[in-house]
This record gives sequence, structure tokens and C-alpha cells, in this order.
Amino acid sequence: MIWRVLRWTLLALVGAIFLLVPACALLTDARYVTIPAPNRLPADSARASPALLAAGYGQPPIASAEAWRGERAPVLLALFQSEIYGRVPAPGTVRVDEVRQIDPAAFGGSGSLERWRVAIEAPSGVLTVDLAVAFPRAASGPVPVFLVPNECGNRLALDTEALPRPAGHTPSWCDPDPGRLEAAIARFVFGEYVLSPPAAMILQRGYALAAYHESDIVPDDAALAGPALARLTPAGTPADERTGTIAAWAWGLSHIARALDGDPRIGEVALMGHSRRGKAVLLAAAIEPELDLVVSHQSGTGGAALSRREAGETVADVTSTYPHWFAPAFARHAGRARTLAIDQHQLLALIAPRPVLLGNAARDRWSDPVGTLLAANGAAPAWELHGEPAFHQTRLDRFDPASPLTFYMRGGTHGVTGEDWAAFLDFADAQLAGHRPE
Repeated sequence: MIWRVLRWTLLALVGAIFLLVPACALLTDARYVTIPAPNRLPADSARASPALLAAGYGQPPIASAEAWRGERAPVLLALFQSEIYGRVPAPGTVRVDEVRQIDPAAFGGSGSLERWRVAIEAPSGVLTVDLAVAFPRAASGPVPVFLVPNECGNRLALDTEALPRPAGHTPSWCDPDPGRLEAAIARFVFGEYVLSPPAAMILQRGYALAAYHESDIVPDDAALAGPALARLTPAGTPADERTGTIAAWAWGLSHIARALDGDPRIGEVALMGHSRRGKAVLLAAAIEPELDLVVSHQSGTGGAALSRREAGETVADVTSTYPHWFAPAFARHAGRARTLAIDQHQLLALIAPRPVLLGNAARDRWSDPVGTLLAANGAAPAWELHGEPAFHQTRLDRFDPASPLTFYMRGGTHGVTGEDWAAFLDFADAQLAGHRPE
């Protein structure tokens, strides 16, 4: 009884803090905390459509991996750009202009920390990305790296004052110094690792970790993003197809991954993105065939969840709240998502046969775990075309890290926890086994 009183007192205190701290108003959004999703797909769940390999788009049915890659995939990628994300900027050259060692015994001695200055040739000039890279202490050869974009800057993302405050835009709840009130509230509500990945855990498991501030590419703010997107949008692009922030972030991820891949200390490059960044890592893997593994956690509409279901966060919701994320064309489908020529299972399929983990939480109905599992089932034939085992899952509470396409759901709400990262690392261990040094 005493514990129950204390618990509700604590919750009331946190609620009061939310009312007193306007910077954290976004964190009170109750849509992320709802009744739990079912453990099994509802019997009336509609399959993903269009059927992945069926005749369509002026093409006959797809019967081989070669036909998929050479005929269907280019058509789908073009449609995702024209209908949802906007034009992805043309690939540019990327180089590492400077590498500075920051701490040879960082994260409690788990590894070393470096700061890289990465230069990307963009359509309108050079973009400079401040990249923090940590290597495991015991590495004896090339190691896989998790590349994780962040919203608050590397100083907070890696929880160290050895890195500078971010130069670009950060949301109001991002305090530039680790351990301050706003970050503490965010972690309380959305999980310990929502703002900063568990660097020591990742390094101790034998992985490198790379982090950068997304504002180095495009800031996540509708007013500020406009000029940056205009500079990245290819010349001659129709106004309805101008580059969206998700497409720009995906483009940036692909270039930063190439910079990492050029370092002899690094082996495979894995992407991890949560929520809106989960959308970006999926598109990045679809446009960049050299990326090796993707973890997209709670990516929802415009990510791994089916748009045509109109469940959770709908097309109308996401395009009205975050118009800068997508091409203006996507908003035309608000309230009538079934008019889309494509759906998100086809985006997942563009990544096949590389490993993809789709993360979810039972009470995160806004991100639509059911729609995400339906998308995974709809995408599975692309993996089968490449000789991978069949994937068809009806239960949401089954996680198989040995499957190259896998669905993961824990209890709880929207956010990133230690349980999540343990699953992500188990998945990477299983999928990259034989490629990592002992």
C-alpha cells in the first residue's frame, strides 16, 4: 500500500514538472501511452497491398531476385521519392578531413573516443558533419560499427563533456549538458537510452559506436528546415516532390556510412534509428546497398508501419504535424491513404536480403506495432527470393534474432531502453556472426 502511494505521488510530481517546464510539453503526448497491442495479429487484419511480387507497375509478376533488383526495385524507389519522401539528393563525394583523439579511456575504460570532421559534397556546397566515433578497447581487427543519429548533439548523445555543445538547432527539451533536468525527464518518460545510446554496453559487446547531430544535415524544425531542404533538392524537381527531411537525413546517413567504411578499423556498418530517425535509417538502407544491417525502432507511419491501414498515427496526422519530413505530395493522401501507389512493406523489401530488425513496444499504439508486423509479412517474399528462410509471423511477442527479417516487441511505451539495446546487439551478433573478429 505504501509503495502504491509513493508511486502515484511520484507520478503526480512528474506530471507537475511537465506543467512547469514548457520545454518538455511534447513529452506529455498521451498518444504514446495507450492500451497494449495484442499479442497476436487480429483475425481481420488486412494483408499488405499491393502484393509484393504480383504483376503491376506495367510489369509481369516478379519471379527472381534479378528481376526484383533490375525491374521492380527501381520503380518502387522512384515512387517512394515522388509520393512520400521527396527526391533524394544525388550522391556526392565524402571525405574525412580530420580525426582527433578525445579520450583514450572513455566510457569507464570501455573504449577510446575520437572526433571526426566529415565533409560531404552537397548540391549547393560542402556540408560538414561533426562525427563522434568510439572504438572498443579490446579490438584486435576491424569491428562492426553502429551509426546512430541524434537530436541533441554528440555531447549529450555520448553523455560526455569532452565533446562540444552542438552548433545547430536542438529541440527545446535538449539541454546541452549531460545530467540536467530536461534530459532527465525525457529519460524518465521515454527510457534511459532515448537521447544517448548505451556506449559502454555497445563497446563491451565488441562494436564501435558513431554518433552525429542530425542538424548537421537538416534541422528538425519546419521553419528552419526549409532553406536547408531547398539547398539539397535537385534542380528541376517539381515543387510537390521537393526533398523532405527524412530523405535528406537518409542521404546524409549513406554518406557518413561511407566515411566510416573507409576506415580500416571498421568492418560492417549497422544503422540504428528510433522514431523519426527509424524512418530515415530504412530509407537510407533502401538507397545505399553497402549498408550491412538496420535497426528501425518504433518508426511508425512513413517508416515500417503500413500507411494504408490508417491506424495509429495516420498520414493526415504526420503530414500536418511534421510537414517538413516528407514531400508535399504525401499530404495529398491525408484521409485517403489507400490512394498511395505503394506502401511501407515495399520499402522494407528494398533492403533485402540484408538484416532488418523492426522494434516495437506493446503500448506504443501510435507507432502501430500491428501494422509493422503486417508490413514485415508483406515484405518477406523479397528475402525469400534471395534464398533466405520464409518469414510469416502472427504473434507480436516472438523475437528471433537469427532471422534476417525480424520483429521485436517489448512491454511498455515509446522510447529506448536497455532491454531494447540488448535485443539489437543480440540481433547483430546473430546476423554478423562469422564476419566479426573473435
